[in-house]
Formats: sequence, structure tokens, C-alpha cells
Amino acid sequence: MPFDNALIGHVAFLARLRLSEEQARLYSAEFPRILELIREMDAAEVEGVEPLYHPLERRAPLRTDRVIEADARNDYRDIAPAMRGGCYRVPRFLE
Repeated sequence: MPFDNALIGHVAFLARLRLSEEQARLYSAEFPRILELIREMDAAEVEGVEPLYHPLERRAPLRTDRVIEADARNDYRDIAPAMRGGCYRVPRFLE
């Protein structure tokens, strides 16, 4: 099957990619190699192999769950123009 610029343009359209004529020409030369790689990957034996969440199988270091900022709620409440029920009141902007 020949991989001409029209076929590459159609595949790019389906993938929602915008390719220049030069890029389409380059991809038409690379497309058979890409398909061969996909065939090789399909032939790999993966029966019984558990999927990985990350290729390095490392756990992310977690920091302790602690407060790192001072509570300034009362300071902000004191300078707020209007409060109601512990919440800030703002001007209505939708009618």
C-alpha cells in the first residue's frame, strides 16, 4: 500500500493534526516504519503481565499532612468590606 501525501493528510485530519507539505512528505517516508513498530509491539507476549502505573515503579515521597501557614482568617475578616454568616459578601454581577 503506497503512503502518499493524500493518505498522510487524511490520517493527519483524523488525528486533528495540521501538517505542512514538507511534514507530510517526511511522514510518508516514516509511516511504513511506524506500522512495522506497531506490528512488533502487537507480537509481544504480554499474557500475565500486570500493567504499570509508572515505568519506574517508584512511590512518590509524601510529606506529612501539617499546617504550614498561619490562620489569618480573622485578619481578613476585619478588613473585608462586608460579611454575612462568616462569608465574604461581593457585589452582584449577574442580573
